[in-house]
Amino acid sequence: MREYAQTIRKNIRKPTKRPSRAKGRRLRQLIERRLDGISVHEMYHEEENLREEHGPWAAVLFWEAAFGRGLAGPNDRNHLHYADALLEVGDAERALEQAALGYTGQWEQESEELILDILFGMGRDETAFEWEDKTPKVWGLEKELADRIFGWLEEGHSGDYVELRIGLFGRDYWHFEESELSAYLAKDSRFEVLVDNGIHWGVMLSEKLEATA
Repeated sequence: MREYAQTIRKNIRKPTKRPSRAKGRRLRQLIERRLDGISVHEMYHEEENLREEHGPWAAVLFWEAAFGRGLAGPNDRNHLHYADALLEVGDAERALEQAALGYTGQWEQESEELILDILFGMGRDETAFEWEDKTPKVWGLEKELADRIFGWLEEGHSGDYVELRIGLFGRDYWHFEESELSAYLAKDSRFEVLVDNGIHWGVMLSEKLEATA
C-alpha cells in the first residue's frame, strides 16, 4: 500500500478534533485578515504558516474561507492543498470531493494519484470513483508486474528505477512502496537488484539467466 494511503487510514481512524466554537471563531477572524490582499500564489505558504502556528484545523478553515470568498479559483492546484488539509484532520470524504475538483488539466495526474491514495486509505478500490476517461491501472506485487519488467529489460531498456517507473509504468499506480518492489524483484531469480549508496537502485537481468540464453 502506498505510504500516504496508510497515513490517510490512520488519520481516518483517529481524526483531529475540530476546534471549539470560540477558538474557531478567533481563527476565522485571523484568517479573514490574512486573506485580504493575498494572491493565489501566496496561499499555500500562508496555509503552511497557519498550520505551524495553530494546528491542522487552521489549514482547513483557511481553505474554507479562501474558496468561500472565491479567491482560490476553480480547478486550481489549491483544491489539492485543501484535500491534503482535510486528510490531515481525518475528513477523507470531503478530501475526495476536493481531489475530484482538481482532476482536470494541468493537475490531472497529481489528482488521480491523490484520489487513489484516498480511496485505498478509506478501504475502497479504484472502481469506487467515477473516472472521466478510464479507470487507472493499479499494480500490486504480482507475477504480471515482474513479467512486464522482465520484458522491458529483454528489449534492452534501462533498469534504473526512475526510468523504469516513468518509462515503463508512466501514470500507473503502484499499490506498494518502492522498497517493497526492490525486495520482491530480488527474490525473483530472473533479476539482480543493484543498489547505489543504499538509496538509488535499479534492476538488471540475472547473469545466470543470460549465461544460459
